[in-house]
Amino acid sequence: MVIPSVSFGQKYELGVNFGNANYIGDLSPRLALVNTNRAIGLFAKKNITKYWSFRLNYNYARIGAADSALKYNSLRNLSFTNNLNEVAGVFEFNYKPYAVGSLPGKSTFYVLFGLGITMHNPQTTYQGTTYSLRELKTEGQGKPYSKLVLAMPFGIGYKWDITKSLVAAVEVGFRWVFTDYLDDVSGNYPELAGLSPLVAQLSDRSIEKNEVPLSSIHKQRGDANPHDLYIISGIHFSYRLKPSSCYHF
Repeated sequence: MVIPSVSFGQKYELGVNFGNANYIGDLSPRLALVNTNRAIGLFAKKNITKYWSFRLNYNYARIGAADSALKYNSLRNLSFTNNLNEVAGVFEFNYKPYAVGSLPGKSTFYVLFGLGITMHNPQTTYQGTTYSLRELKTEGQGKPYSKLVLAMPFGIGYKWDITKSLVAAVEVGFRWVFTDYLDDVSGNYPELAGLSPLVAQLSDRSIEKNEVPLSSIHKQRGDANPHDLYIISGIHFSYRLKPSSCYHF
């Protein structure tokens, strides 16, 4: 019996992606275009069958939001930016049989899901100086929250052949993360009297908008949702590497 070792399962691709990043969380409970920032990434993919692929991603994405821009809770007056570095393993399931450069599968919709790790460090600018918020513990945490968090990518896309070796795709991928601190906002205001002047100011910036700080009226600083979410959308380009020689055995 002759079994060729070169099959569809040995087709690999290397690619790049670029597009936009956005976020949903305590400062933006709904998707807002004003929060759109940049994203870029690299990936390596293995096409396992005509329906399944697996890829290893690295993505850089910048997210941010400001109460003053969204008017959702403008008196709270908080703002942040966060540079995310994500490494994830992602499965793709094609809606139709698909093989790079092979008829009839020249295009298909697909769904994606996976698991990854994201490194983050929220920052804000106050009086012209940028501060990393994690170390300041603006909600009175006993210790800083972790810079590394688990992320679960999921989403949809559409890919098509440009040539026999070149593939393009458009994709929208959500990342559900196991933290509520991408924006440094989660629970309640701490007792400001026990904090340094800088931390107290960054914890409750409503005093810049109102004579009576919010922390003296109520304790709620964030919402009750225990997780934030970020979105990376854009276009992918990948190149199929040539398969190795065929062996018979």
